[in-house]
Amino acid sequence: MNLTGRAIVPLMVLWLGGCQVSQSAAPRPTSVVPKTGMGVLRGKLAPIPEPWRGKELFAYAATYLGPSGGEGVFVLDANLHPKATLDSQGWFQIVDIRPGPYVLVLGPDPDNASAFRKDGKAIKFQVEAGEVVDVGTISLPP
Repeated sequence: MNLTGRAIVPLMVLWLGGCQVSQSAAPRPTSVVPKTGMGVLRGKLAPIPEPWRGKELFAYAATYLGPSGGEGVFVLDANLHPKATLDSQGWFQIVDIRPGPYVLVLGPDPDNASAFRKDGKAIKFQVEAGEVVDVGTISLPP
């Protein structure tokens, strides 16, 4: 080995030693285009609550009933309301939702699901025809 070869080996060791393997976050799923007259509700649940880890999880769009500016109630019927399965990273896209106000409810089934809340109140999302409502990353209380 000549002098040039001896200098390259330590430089390669230094360069490789400085590299770090990083695990990047899963990419956001490609947004879908809703059918004519419908909308989409999408986002990510993170972290996944401990009791739900390893289970199939759903995001439900529960119909909100009440005045637009005030408090009301929401109704969830898994057989009637739009839903989507969360992927392994917590991403969901509920597609082809009729326009209107909804409360996002997440969980393994309706009986063990939780509404997304802020300051103790369920958050309403307004779905419009032709639009994708991105709720971003949300978390549920422990």
